[in-house]
Amino acid sequence: MKAPLVNSFLLFVGLVLLQSRSRALTFVHLYPFGTAAGDQTYSAADADGPVLFEGFSFPFYGQQRDTVAVASNGAVWFGGGNGSSERGPSDYADGGFPVQGPGYVLAAPFWTSSAHVQRGSVFYRRLLPAQSHLLFRARLEIESAGFAAGVVADGFDPTSLFIATWDDVGSGENATNTFQCVLATNGSHSFVLFLYVEDLMRWTGGPTTDQVLQTDSGTDGLASDNDDVDAEGEGGGEGPFAIIGFNAGDGVRSTSLPWSQTSQVLNVADYHNTANPENSIYNSGLWIYRVDEASVVVPSPEIHLTLDAVSPLVAREGDGSSMEVQVCATLTRPSEKTVALQVLANPMSAKDGEDFVLMEDELTFEPGMLHQCIAVRIVDDEILEATESFSLVFNNSKSLSVVLGLDTVTIEILDDDDITVMFSEQTYQLMESGGQVSVCVVPLSQFERNFVVSLRTASFGTAEENKDYIASSVELTFEPEGSSSA
Repeated sequence: MKAPLVNSFLLFVGLVLLQSRSRALTFVHLYPFGTAAGDQTYSAADADGPVLFEGFSFPFYGQQRDTVAVASNGAVWFGGGNGSSERGPSDYADGGFPVQGPGYVLAAPFWTSSAHVQRGSVFYRRLLPAQSHLLFRARLEIESAGFAAGVVADGFDPTSLFIATWDDVGSGENATNTFQCVLATNGSHSFVLFLYVEDLMRWTGGPTTDQVLQTDSGTDGLASDNDDVDAEGEGGGEGPFAIIGFNAGDGVRSTSLPWSQTSQVLNVADYHNTANPENSIYNSGLWIYRVDEASVVVPSPEIHLTLDAVSPLVAREGDGSSMEVQVCATLTRPSEKTVALQVLANPMSAKDGEDFVLMEDELTFEPGMLHQCIAVRIVDDEILEATESFSLVFNNSKSLSVVLGLDTVTIEILDDDDITVMFSEQTYQLMESGGQVSVCVVPLSQFERNFVVSLRTASFGTAEENKDYIASSVELTFEPEGSSSA
């Protein structure tokens, strides 16, 4: 267990001062926890856990709950609604959310099978108005999350918090995670905050050995130091993978975070669902939801799309075969809904269908997806051409929640063709008194741009320069409309 954070007031002030320096949620950004902070605690490997905490009134999925339990396998259970006699959470559901039963009324920041939890500590406590600085922090984070107008009433002021912390919880020494679930309520409205420490999320939730192994070695649930858990979600072994989200227990209503129950589950520490990061101390690892209504309400901050290509993007025709160019784009945060952007081709000097073919007319990001590409086929031909260009224009008319900055990328096609020319006759004859001879040069292939052929005389056979002929040179310029001759 890490050293408890004793002076929580000074810690919160420190958080504010760190705004310009820290952009990823780190250990010191967690809500204070530990026995010195007043937490109750138990070993995550303790088969007798979790302990029920009664008397905490929290609206969840439209019902008032008065009992919570913090499970070592990464979930907070809510009981006491409608006379429920259930006395704690049920274990991990392989089928994922939604799942039915009173033991499945859950807020799950990182829900795994209890059989896979072999180490770590669980801390939890209720926070009352006497610790107003942390209540103020929760209020600030909720109000700045980016919920739509009316979702959070003006002056929302939580009167109590419940903070649950999983510290170094996992299946092995190097397969552990540290994260928090914070419940905030004023008795009528309620919100849940999930906080993930980027550098301390190393376990995807499955059974592991006490080893750090490569992603492609087939480990069960372990993300190694050599794995890159990035926007594409690489890194992290085999499942079952942790479930992240909320479940009403009725078998119908649930909300899952992007990457839940997938090998990319650790991406939750690298991204967030909150508003403009400039208003926040950190821009990754914080997820906020309103949970008191019949369904979970998510923030609606703007999602921005950035094009990865530096315009103009240069492509070659190819050597005898067509080639593809990938035009890629990235969202600034994952969307809970499918994002579909229309892609329009603007031919410019290149001809659609002759010089290029847009393989798809829509760029689609499935929920949780951050990076996507669209292919353009560059058509090879045997025509000598100038550099041609066209552009792709991205349109958000189907996904107005996505803000387009630069919405156009230009692609230049470099020609790879040569031109072959020949004389119209192999031999030209004239009398010495003939004066001069016209030599014609003919291109043997198509061309759509000017090119120049240089000619000069040279001695061949018995004719001597400046005795039998006058040395000369000339440049012939060919234009697409026809040929020049001399």
